Amino acid sequence: MVKFLSIEDSLLKPFIHNAYYIEMEAGEVSNYNCMPSVFPMLSILFNAELIDSNQGIRIQPCHHSVSSYIVLPYTKPIRVKTKGPFHELSIAFKPLALDCFLSRAFQAASKSEVMLAATLWGKEFELLEKVLENLNDEPQKRLDQLLDFLQVKGNEYGKLSENFYPNERMKTLYQQPERTFYRQFKELSYLTPKQFNRIIRLRNSLNQAKEDNKEKLTGVAYDQGYFDQAHFSRECKSISTKSPKELLKSLVCVKSDALWFEEF
Repeated sequence: MVKFLSIEDSLLKPFIHNAYYIEMEAGEVSNYNCMPSVFPMLSILFNAELIDSNQGIRIQPCHHSVSSYIVLPYTKPIRVKTKGPFHELSIAFKPLALDCFLSRAFQAASKSEVMLAATLWGKEFELLEKVLENLNDEPQKRLDQLLDFLQVKGNEYGKLSENFYPNERMKTLYQQPERTFYRQFKELSYLTPKQFNRIIRLRNSLNQAKEDNKEKLTGVAYDQGYFDQAHFSRECKSISTKSPKELLKSLVCVKSDALWFEEF
């Protein structure tokens, strides 16, 4: 079961795309593919561990009480296989927002798409994990505790002001010389501008097609800036390995956001 949680903190709302909580029962199995994403994720697993490999991500029960991971933006679908029982609390940061809660050292060192959250925040985060564990499956309270931690870190780095809102940072970047823009954009978003735009356009296209299933793909293609339907289909296959029609059969969109598609 997936439950989307509310974010009431006005200081953090501009930096967070969404937050959700997953509850997997004992013996429950789920296989799906996460859509290519521009949103960095912070995922906290309760009584489970995440195993990252060339075949994708596997989440399975383990004896560890809490394990937490940062998943950076990625350009191809990620295959995810899960087996219960476990609970998961995840938040998706808006593009250009994650670094507002991190030190500069991380920016130079970030290489992997998946890493332990404790490597970013150290013992402070390990203490938070213990607090979250003791809340005993109370999703909103767990989220509120996590948001309190992020607010402290954001204030510590002085980046929770309007100047650091993702939209404002994007405007500032566009005013930079081309080489500076390219370098800084990649440092903050973990994607090149071309990768970022391709993913955003595809997700927007699929969202539009899913919301109005009577609209022809040709109209969607033109609305989203593709040359024609064939261009849209080629881009979709290049990024997701599936055609638009194939994806739309099993694509899950929540709050107008293309999130994942089932195995087929």
